[in-house]
Amino acid sequence: MSEKEYVSFVYDSPEDVKWCDFVPFIELAQKELDRKYVFDNMKIISKDPDFHCFYADKVKDGLNTKTEDSLITMKRCPVCDNKFKEIKGGDNFEYNLSNYLDEDKQTGKKYFIYLHHRGEFEIAFNVIKGNKKADDPDGYIDIQISPSSEGIEIISNKRLTVSWKATQPQITVKLKVKKTKSDESNIDANGNWKYPEEVFQLDFFATDNDDEHWYDWKGKVKGSVHCGQFNIISRNCVCENWSTISSVIPISNFVVYDRNAKKPNGTKKECYDFTVDQIAKVNYKPATGWIEGSSDIFVIFKDANNDQLNDLDSHFKQSFRAAIEYLKKSLSDGIPSIAGVDDKKGYPGNQGDKTTDHFIVIVGMGKDDIGCYFRFFDNAVTAGENGGGTSSQNKLYCDCKNYTLKTIGTTNLAVEHSNYKYYQVTHIRKSIPL
Repeated sequence: MSEKEYVSFVYDSPEDVKWCDFVPFIELAQKELDRKYVFDNMKIISKDPDFHCFYADKVKDGLNTKTEDSLITMKRCPVCDNKFKEIKGGDNFEYNLSNYLDEDKQTGKKYFIYLHHRGEFEIAFNVIKGNKKADDPDGYIDIQISPSSEGIEIISNKRLTVSWKATQPQITVKLKVKKTKSDESNIDANGNWKYPEEVFQLDFFATDNDDEHWYDWKGKVKGSVHCGQFNIISRNCVCENWSTISSVIPISNFVVYDRNAKKPNGTKKECYDFTVDQIAKVNYKPATGWIEGSSDIFVIFKDANNDQLNDLDSHFKQSFRAAIEYLKKSLSDGIPSIAGVDDKKGYPGNQGDKTTDHFIVIVGMGKDDIGCYFRFFDNAVTAGENGGGTSSQNKLYCDCKNYTLKTIGTTNLAVEHSNYKYYQVTHIRKSIPL
């Protein structure tokens, strides 16, 4: 290993540092710390459009994030503000800086940068003196992102010449966080989405530029000094770029369930038949009937065991993402879709998934204080706002953490009288023109 490749180890000490060494410390610029993320009574009331920063204190056995700000932040999706229990980070939550730094720099606060969307970001940093004995103000800073991933990259210069005597902020890092597509190329060997939520480390390493100037004395510090470390938290949330669409089917075209209605063959019409009639009002029909494995059906929930838990393997997460992307696109094009729902134990008739109890029509989408939702028509009850089939409260909330679409609270009389008191979407069927 050459001296330039050497990174300080545990036996390196700040006592080894001499006046001619370059030992900087990287900190977030004040303008980044001032970015807002304001909440009241556990509810987000305002936030910066791009990102916000918070810190965790270094303690003996790791990082202490047991402050109110940190707990609220860590339990929310940075894109849509949905609540969830935790965000995975593993070893990325450790805080390891060079022992050449003064002790207070090694054991201080570690900052987390919580991105609020995907795309490009510019983050500013200050370069300050990292060891009180090291008086050489200038040198190189190398910037790295880890772990290496297709989901994020540094698109600004990765090596900079800096000076802690110069006007701050000295460093601007430009990141590009990709929005991944809903296709098989983004699924790992275990069927998991490659990067639904990610914690990256942004690391800074300093080396002296004493080889460039005859008057720059060579110090005692070996190789590169790990002088800055920040966590970048990003989430590929399906709720990003969520539109507001009231309804692609006029309420005047609502189809009411008729218990006496018959099919052309003389058999009784069921709820599915009325959803077919409903989308036909705007000249669409389902692309297919129930066919196991059909590319025209997005299966996202199955409960053959009647325990209200998803029986599907991890590949359903891919199907869920694809379903959400399809609904967002189809609704923007004015196309409704039929959805199967689970609302009680068991299942009627000969449903192939052994879960679906009822069918509804997804007609719109929006966002409220609870979260992002799809609006639906329910042909099981008459039209109307208060408990009716066209109620504006007929909402299926998108849970980006648990990959579910289900109702929450008051919707309509059919939901309220169901066994579970909620609808959970089992599958979405694509629509095609008549």
